[in-house]
Amino acid sequence: MEIQRFLASPDGGSNGKTKPRLNPNLSTYTEYWQSIDPVEQHAIGQYHAIAGAHNSLWDEIYKRTLTKAWQEDPRGLGSCAIPDSYAIDGLDAVFTFDLIQLRNRRSNETQVANHLNGCPHHREGVGCALKELKGPKCLDYVDMYIDDEIEQRFGICLMPVKPYLDHIGLAGADQSTVPMVLHPEVNNEFTQKTVAAINQITEYIKTFPILTT
Repeated sequence: MEIQRFLASPDGGSNGKTKPRLNPNLSTYTEYWQSIDPVEQHAIGQYHAIAGAHNSLWDEIYKRTLTKAWQEDPRGLGSCAIPDSYAIDGLDAVFTFDLIQLRNRRSNETQVANHLNGCPHHREGVGCALKELKGPKCLDYVDMYIDDEIEQRFGICLMPVKPYLDHIGLAGADQSTVPMVLHPEVNNEFTQKTVAAINQITEYIKTFPILTT
């Protein structure tokens, strides 16, 4: 069962700054992480590495492009506004339940600004609170709106990241009879090569002038 996010307006601190009001029904991110099986932790760590590198790539692209559809959404900042289950829908891995739980706790522990949000994970002045916990559909979403500008400005066409994230969770030979199992030792080299390739594109993007801050 998916635990519902708690996004109440923040309380005011004694120093005049806002502070998050946490959902008391959720354990902390750290507590939940420590409860996960070590094999799954290893696999999720690989997911973090690839998704985090891809998220950093987009941070650099945002600074150097003018298309900002996610800022113009009439519902407020953050235009994804998709449920956690849909964000990772189709991910061929066995740790998707734990990934959703970690996403909820990360969002719950990130300061909540008192303003309208299109996406419950978006924070004013921060952006998406999830970062390396973004689902494949979150990471690939914005490309639908900005791919033309990326091609014209940088001369490249970005491929979706989902197939690379899919590679982390390996299945048995016959998925109809063999349960999904994780083989993190098989994926270490693949993850390292994928992160290196994404970082190489990021360094290339950084050679272009910053247009927005």
